[in-house]
Formats: sequence, structure tokens, C-alpha cells
Amino acid sequence: METSTTQHETVEQPQSAEQQLARCWEAAAMEPKYPVTTRDVVKLLRSGGGYDCSADLLDSWGRSRTVTPEVSSNGFLWSAEDILVAAALLNSSRRWLLNSQHVGKMTGVELAELQARQIGQTVFEELDAVDFRTLLGTIASERLDSETRLILCRALQSKLEIAGLI
Repeated sequence: METSTTQHETVEQPQSAEQQLARCWEAAAMEPKYPVTTRDVVKLLRSGGGYDCSADLLDSWGRSRTVTPEVSSNGFLWSAEDILVAAALLNSSRRWLLNSQHVGKMTGVELAELQARQIGQTVFEELDAVDFRTLLGTIASERLDSETRLILCRALQSKLEIAGLI
């Protein structure tokens, strides 16, 4: 962060969106340029930010106006601010790549799930045998400890992904 000093105090100036993304561009080995196409935002966020995202996901956020990139005849054009909003959404929904700077934030079940997925397997082998209602009812149970609840939430997310609902 930049600082400016007055006679009485030092005030930190907030970084611009472009400055906040500078390390991402560098890590992705890409040249910063704005506005950015969805395809390049995916490369930037995956390679430079360590986020698990796709063009389909980002485009769906653009269409629903969850994020508000500029609409062009060839899709969406993303400003630095739009990219930061997308990164925040990815972070809050825990969409991280396994070998990224986010590994320290992952729970044991998230790590196991990502490792299994990399070799085409799943940690939730019997998932087809459990229906959504049962899974939701179990998650809502007051008797569950937080780790078990988290595992069941990940199982539900996996089941929803397989069904194409998220």
C-alpha cells in the first residue's frame, strides 16, 4: 500500500484494483490489459490466483449480473474491479485449486476430495445411494459435530455438481 504523510499522521492509500491484481498477472505470466475477455480472466484466476473457475461459471455470473462485466458482441469484457469481485466470489465459495496458495485454507475433506478428483475418483463412493432430502435432513441435525457437518456439506455439493445443478 502506498502511504502519504501529513504533518500529523501517516495515512495509507488503498491500492487500486489494478495494483491488487498485479501479482496475479505476474504469476499467470500474462501482460495486464483491460478490459479482459472471459477466456483470459479464467487463465488469470486459475494460473495467477489459484481459483477453480471456468468460462461457463464466469459467463453465468455475467448473465445473472452477479458480477457486472461489460457486455460486448463477443461475450463479456472484465474490468479489474469485476475480476476482483469474481475472485471474492470464488474465494467465499471455496473454489480453489489443489496446488495453489489456498491449500492452507482447505479442510482435510476438501484436500482429500480434490486429490481424488485429480485421479478421476471420489471420496464419496456411495453418494448415489443417498437422496438429497436425507442428506439435507442429516446436515440439519443438531447432533452433528462441525467436522461431520462440513463433510456432509461437501458431499451435498458434490452430488449437486454431478447432477449439474451447480
